[in-house]
Order: sequence, then C-alpha cells, then structure tokens
Amino acid sequence: MKDCSPKISHSSIVELTRPNRTAKECERKCKQKKCPPGHKHTHAKKDAVYHNWHGPFMWIQIDNAIKNPSVMWSSTQLVQYLRKKDPIIFKGLARSTVEGWIDCAGKPKWTEAALHMAELGNHQGHSNGG
Repeated sequence: MKDCSPKISHSSIVELTRPNRTAKECERKCKQKKCPPGHKHTHAKKDAVYHNWHGPFMWIQIDNAIKNPSVMWSSTQLVQYLRKKDPIIFKGLARSTVEGWIDCAGKPKWTEAALHMAELGNHQGHSNGG
C-alpha cells in the first residue's frame, strides 16, 4: 500500500507558524538590491526554531481541543489529544508549555497572557525575526 500522507519536515512547520520571518527576509533582500554596498552577510539563513502556538492556524485547534470533554483542562491530556489528531504539527508541543497557558485559580481557563498572545496572532509584538 502506498503512503499518500504529506511529508512535512519539522522545520517547515515551524516556518509556517512564523510568516513574518519570511517577509522580513524578503524585505532585507530587496533593500540589499537597491543599495548593495556595505557589510556582506557571512552567515547563512537559519530555519526558525520556536513554534508560534498562538497563531490563528494553531490556536484555533488548541482552543477547540480544550473544549473536548475527554481533555477537561488537563495539559497532559490536551497534548496527547492534539498529537493523536495531528502528530506532525503538534510534535513539538510540550505539556509544560500548555501548563503556562492555563490559569488553575478557581475554574480553569486560559491565562490573560495566553489570550493576549492569541489576539496578536502572527504579530507577537517584538522584532526578533518574526
């Protein structure tokens, strides 16, 4: 039987969650074409390392998963549920990361910081490469 599942590398998933990074690279190259003199880049472009779990594509799936009765605001169960749903995309999601997003004081809910980051989506409010 032929495997028809898409082969997506870990680094390409990370790059997809950070679209501003690519835009910045294109902007830098365009600027370089207009005024080529100056310091030349000696280092090759590196792939992104960190996921942006709060981008629209990822956060919608995470938020919908937490509403599932089998998850019940458990970080471990949430990560397991998401990895069963899509093992390639959620391979890098750790239980400890999710624990930082859940406010357990009283009734469990998302922390204000997590909701704020989800509002920002792909624009995380810093200039560290997307």
